[in-house]
Amino acid sequence: MSRDADDARRAVVYMRAAAYVRVSTDPQAREDKDSLRVQREACRKSAEQHGWQIVGEYSDEGVSGAHTDRPQLERLLADAQAGKFDLLVVHNHDRLARTLAAQSQIGAQLAAAGVQVFSVAAPVEPQPPDRFDPLTSDADLLVSGVAGIASELWLRSHRRRVRFGLLARVRSGKPSGCVPYGYALIYDEEADERVAVVVPAQAQHIRQAARIFLEADSLAPAVHWLNEQCSGRTWTTRGLRVLLQNPFLAGKIRYGRRRIVMDAEGKPHWPTRRPEEWLVFDGRQEAIFEAHEWQELQEAMRRRRVQRGYEHSRPHSFAGLVYCAYCGVKMRRQSTLRRSGKRYYGWLCRSWSERGECRANYLSEPRMLGQFCAVLRRELERYEEEVERLRGEPRSANNEDEDLLATLRGQTSELEGRQERLYLAYETGRIPLELFDKRRAVLDGERDHLLARLAVVAARRTDGEQTTRAMVRLREMLPILEELLAAASSDELRPVLRRLVLRIWIRDGRIEGIDYA
Repeated sequence: MSRDADDARRAVVYMRAAAYVRVSTDPQAREDKDSLRVQREACRKSAEQHGWQIVGEYSDEGVSGAHTDRPQLERLLADAQAGKFDLLVVHNHDRLARTLAAQSQIGAQLAAAGVQVFSVAAPVEPQPPDRFDPLTSDADLLVSGVAGIASELWLRSHRRRVRFGLLARVRSGKPSGCVPYGYALIYDEEADERVAVVVPAQAQHIRQAARIFLEADSLAPAVHWLNEQCSGRTWTTRGLRVLLQNPFLAGKIRYGRRRIVMDAEGKPHWPTRRPEEWLVFDGRQEAIFEAHEWQELQEAMRRRRVQRGYEHSRPHSFAGLVYCAYCGVKMRRQSTLRRSGKRYYGWLCRSWSERGECRANYLSEPRMLGQFCAVLRRELERYEEEVERLRGEPRSANNEDEDLLATLRGQTSELEGRQERLYLAYETGRIPLELFDKRRAVLDGERDHLLARLAVVAARRTDGEQTTRAMVRLREMLPILEELLAAASSDELRPVLRRLVLRIWIRDGRIEGIDYA
């Protein structure tokens, strides 16, 4: 056996390894097949066969692999960055993630920390820690890429099967999940399944709340009455509105109330569809409202949405643009009805209003509209003053950045050539391993320094170009924007805002800043 092979064998024997296991549902954790216990035993057995030492185990129980916000996975990545292990052992690549994008993201973070991934189901022998280079690990890249594509195909197929199964169940008149207030699921021995039955006391509460709503033309009195009658349950106007729009109360079953949308980070969101986009089928359950009562109730709900500006087809012009400067979450537009009958609108942090997190960051709508154009006008004046100042200088900072960027790119190209010659000298045996490692460490340090300087200069230059384009658009569109705000023309204002503004940041009752598109 050669010396290099013997060194590689000893390096692999003494590698520090960590095991990661995951199942998507709680029942899987108690079953034998693909359970946490089976995965953990397979990882331990493989590590023992290779002579690796398990220094940590991470397990996510009942967490889907379709997204990456998993507690144990986040802890694993943090420990990898801290250098606590050299190798990650998994039962299969799909335990890390079910989508190709998520697997690539996790793999890049691990590779940057110098950690390799070993799959028991698709084993590729890892390299010694001191020789691991993610840019030359072709076999591991090929296996993980194929595994990522297979996992994503399985996930999409699984989602289609679930949707088709739910749709078939709804078409047959059976509930696809939980039932709304007023009903309960009981087991029917003859049908050998759970069926929805009316709870008389709850049904009486719903009918009385609907009568109060129709008489007062407001949900607030009905919510107040329900909170007095229903102990142990807190009612809100939103909760009652969603309940009174559910066709389940009329003996129907809806499908497709929400749709799934994946954001840029791969996290799923479920926005609500319009009622006319739902699929509605006849259900087997008893109806709480007769057909004419249900029709009258829905007409009143639609009339209320139109009168109060809640019509789904006409969102507010600033919807989706207002953000909380404390937590970074989108703010929600809410209304308050005073005793005088006048309604006031404002923007409130969604994290605080829905989960009690963050803080009561609020800005009334009249103040926001008043501040908005003033902030844009100040930004434009400050930009024009900066342009005038730069015109008086003999040489602008932008030209200096261009020269520095060209110089850094030339140095980077030269450094890449030196690295290629160093690798060629090592592969042909002209320099020993110790000298190669020492010179490679020096060149890697120089490369990291150059790349960091390149990133700073390129970002500064890109920010300047983006600011210039945004200010040119602002100069052209600000008069139109002020005219539309004064005329309160929401249909024309919304596209103008989307072309100009990306985010509006709110802090302590004022506009802190604006990100331009």
